[in-house]
Amino acid sequence: MDISKNKIIIITILALIPFFGFSQNKKAIRAEIETTENAKPFNIVNLGKNGVLILTKLNEFVDRKTQNWSFTLYNNILQKKWSKKLALSEDLSYQGFGFENDTAYLFFYKENKRSVENNLKIIAFELSKGNNFIIDTLLTDKAQLSSLQLYQNFAFFTIENKSNINLIICSLDHHNFKEILVENSNEANLENLTID
Repeated sequence: MDISKNKIIIITILALIPFFGFSQNKKAIRAEIETTENAKPFNIVNLGKNGVLILTKLNEFVDRKTQNWSFTLYNNILQKKWSKKLALSEDLSYQGFGFENDTAYLFFYKENKRSVENNLKIIAFELSKGNNFIIDTLLTDKAQLSSLQLYQNFAFFTIENKSNINLIICSLDHHNFKEILVENSNEANLENLTID
């Protein structure tokens, strides 16, 4: 009886050795990323095997309404690949991202603010070279961007205000927008946007 118990314990230990051996091979990467002392909290865009893009709203004003942002790409072992600085309206806030064909699309929006100027800005970064282009437009006033999906060079997102829910379709190739009324927001609640 004792011999069979010892065999079971030995077999169990031998079976667990590869598990512990493999778990030790994956070492965490630790990197310290410098930021300026006066930078606002930053956003991290996880691009999987393409690395991470770090967005920082800097305390640098170009004029009374325009503020600099820093965009820095790190590869998947956290080595810095490139860094860009762009001036954006101080009312814009980062809303989310999409990723297709080596390009990261970052969405900025002036939420719940009346605007006569463009209130949606999409900044597209070509990751391999760091090139960027900007698409912007004026959307429904005083609304909140509630969901976002990217599919085959089109961005689909929804905005909601007190009276309506609208679906926006943006051609990322041609930089044009189409806004479609989905529903009266008093009668419906949008929970998720999924592209079939």
